[in-house]
Amino acid sequence: MFTKTYFKNDAIAGFRVASGIAGHFVTLIPLMEKPENVNSENWKKVVELENQISVIATQIEKDKLEITKDKSKINDEKTETQKLKAKILKQLAIVDNVLNDPESINKIESYDNPFSEGNFANLQRVSEYAIQLQETT
Repeated sequence: MFTKTYFKNDAIAGFRVASGIAGHFVTLIPLMEKPENVNSENWKKVVELENQISVIATQIEKDKLEITKDKSKINDEKTETQKLKAKILKQLAIVDNVLNDPESINKIESYDNPFSEGNFANLQRVSEYAIQLQETT
């Protein structure tokens, strides 16, 4: 968990925004008494600013947590996409090899086969038809 403390000036106390993995909370440290040299109108503005800063700081911390979660999700999806891309590129290379050399289907080891059972069976049939076609021509 990390804690950030914001102080606007020496005349008033700051507020603390704390954020952790389990949740998010804000602890406000109350403003000090109105200094004698500050008129009521200005003090009211200071209090309003304090409230606005508090709301904004809280939202910033929430947004940071949300961005961190989003980045993690994006990285997970990117990893999954890269795995799928590699599998598809491998499948396309095998299909290309089988179309250019139908006998190459026999070079595919069972542990290195990226196809589902049904799709591989279809590719074997394509290979057989291509071999038959080569033999008749």
